[in-house]
Amino acid sequence: MVSRYIDKLLLNTEMSATKPKFQQDQQDINILLKNWYEDLQLECYQKDIEFEFRSNLSDWHRLHGPVRAVYLLATEIIYNVCEMDLASIELDLHFDESKGDINIIFNLHSNMKWQVATAEQMFVNPQDAIFVDEVVKLLAGTWNLEMVSPNIEGTISLPGFSTSMKDMNEVLPKRVLVVEDNKVNQKVMASMLKRMGIEHDIAND
Repeated sequence: MVSRYIDKLLLNTEMSATKPKFQQDQQDINILLKNWYEDLQLECYQKDIEFEFRSNLSDWHRLHGPVRAVYLLATEIIYNVCEMDLASIELDLHFDESKGDINIIFNLHSNMKWQVATAEQMFVNPQDAIFVDEVVKLLAGTWNLEMVSPNIEGTISLPGFSTSMKDMNEVLPKRVLVVEDNKVNQKVMASMLKRMGIEHDIAND
């Protein structure tokens, strides 16, 4: 939470003085998704709201782009809507490889009817709604909401992202069992695995 407020303060200061240029971060996706999930889940847990987090980024190695801005937008939404009477929140971070877009897709579900007509009404503090809107515009993105009580569905789309594939050494196993009854094939396989840095055991059958 402290980190979130510091980031918001710095970014608001930048936006009030000039048009900030987001740093093109390069971050490990597995660590990134784990940290984001834990942060957002904790906030929902404290408000007794079920939380589900999904992403299609898990098969990639690194995410390149204004990564911190995505986290700020996701947390602003979660922290604000947690003040509503919600039963559950579903958050999906989807990377569109063909366009280079990151889509923050959220579904809010309540057991009660509510009167929410505009995006601003989702936010406890109107300044938070302005902040989200300004950051989205700054990144040349868009956001859309569909409100059908008691649910809200929304998508924030942000361009300018790319990913890198995992290094082969990160994908391969560290140790394998070779089952092969031909001695020549055993030697060939053992030699290949050794060059790839993979430990192995051999079973004849």
